[in-house]
Amino acid sequence: MSNKKVNASSQILADFTISRIDSKIRRSMSTEQLNAVREALLASNQQNRHALDWRFTIPLFFANYYVVFLAGRDKRRKTVLQELQRSQKGNVPLAILLSFIAFIVLAGLIWGGVIVALYWMKSDAGIDIFSNFHFGDLFK
Repeated sequence: MSNKKVNASSQILADFTISRIDSKIRRSMSTEQLNAVREALLASNQQNRHALDWRFTIPLFFANYYVVFLAGRDKRRKTVLQELQRSQKGNVPLAILLSFIAFIVLAGLIWGGVIVALYWMKSDAGIDIFSNFHFGDLFK
């Protein structure tokens, strides 16, 4: 990045990413190639900067937690349609499963209502299936 200011975290990220390349492959690359990869990583990180970028950790007795709050201009308009199509395509089995579960719950509620209605009709008619036992006694 010759004319743009690069922050330290971007440089750390670029160096870390390059260090993750297999050492055999990294040794086979020329200095020019490594620098080109590093510049591409720095440029990518510069494009992803946010207007508001708060990062901090919360140390607790048993663990440390990190909090990240990012805000900025939405630069993803071109990919929104692709993301929507991908999420809809990927969630078809989930939608079928949720529809099946909703159907089972609805059918159970309907059957439960039918059974309660039949029980009330039986009770109003004075029919005792089990002597000295009434379902209503369980809830008193």
